[in-house]
Amino acid sequence: MIDDYDSGTAKHYRLYRPPLHELILKDQLEKDTTFSKGLDIGCGTGQSALSLKQYCEKVIGLEPSQDMLDKAITHPCIEYYLQKGEKLNFEDNTFGIITFAGSLFYAKSSNLFKETIRVLKNEGVILIYDFEIILEKMLGALGVENNLLISDYDHEINFDDFSSSFIKKQLQVKKRDQIIIRPAQIAHLILSLASIRQFFENKFQQKNIYARMVELIIHHFGPNTIPLDCLLYATRYQCQK
Repeated sequence: MIDDYDSGTAKHYRLYRPPLHELILKDQLEKDTTFSKGLDIGCGTGQSALSLKQYCEKVIGLEPSQDMLDKAITHPCIEYYLQKGEKLNFEDNTFGIITFAGSLFYAKSSNLFKETIRVLKNEGVILIYDFEIILEKMLGALGVENNLLISDYDHEINFDDFSSSFIKKQLQVKKRDQIIIRPAQIAHLILSLASIRQFFENKFQQKNIYARMVELIIHHFGPNTIPLDCLLYATRYQCQK
């Protein structure tokens, strides 16, 4: 399912995202790794930038949606900028690591790839990662129409099809995991999907439906924590200039 990044999505992104950014970064980066500067392209409301900050002295987050940036998590060592085009307004060899956390599907182009290489230091890291929380069965049980569950979104997208002597693939993984979360958190996950949120707004005939969603989830699945399967994806490259 494709997330439409409107103000409602930004609101629920800010209020809850599962702690999978940290898990993937911990799995993909060596312990005690430190970079002076990191760049997070497509940072959303800042969860991915905040996770990257654990490995960087300073992080720059770029995001094409002003609605998302308006609700970005503040941190003294993170700067956010609105980024609409493919040109990265930084000097050559600026960053030790560049991450795409669930954003490359929307941003991928040969020009962006060239710009990524340009602003990355020699031996710097490109980390493309994503996660997929399996909600289809739950949404089906809640009455969501099947056509809303179909998407061409590719969680495994990377730079493999761009032939270049400037990057070397170090690792690619796809693995299953599980998160245990409360009904209130699941409601935020569901309502962060604009098309699904609109479906329930129409069903309930109102806009502020968070409390109604929590009640609906508890009615179908009970008040206790609920296990949800998820898939984790990551591809790591090293820059070789």
